[in-house]
Amino acid sequence: MLAASSFNHAIGRLGYGGRFSAHGFRATATTLLGLLGYPDKLVDLQLAHRRRDASRAPYDHARFVGSRTLLMQDWADILRALADGERYARLSQAFGPLSERRTRMLSVIERE
Repeated sequence: MLAASSFNHAIGRLGYGGRFSAHGFRATATTLLGLLGYPDKLVDLQLAHRRRDASRAPYDHARFVGSRTLLMQDWADILRALADGERYARLSQAFGPLSERRTRMLSVIERE
C-alpha cells in the first residue's frame, strides 16, 4: 500500500503541491461518486476505508471484484470526461442511477 506522504510527494512533483493532497483525492471521489448515486458500501470498500470489524477487514480485498472493477472504470471515465470539460448534468446522465452503466453494475452486484 502506498503511503499518503508518498502520494503527496508525487502530487508536489507534478506541480500541485499545496493545492491538492491524497486526502483531497479521496474526498473528491467520495463526494462525486456519492452525488452520482454509487453505493456507499462499494465506494468505501474501494477507497479502503477502515472497517469497524477488524476481524473481517482482511477478507474485504477480494469482495465484489466485478463491481469494484466497473466502479474504477467508471471513475476513470468520469475523470476523463471532467478533463474534457464535461458538466455535471452530462455526467449524471452517463453515470447516474438511471444510466445504462448503472444498470450493468447493479446486475453484477446481484451476482456477487
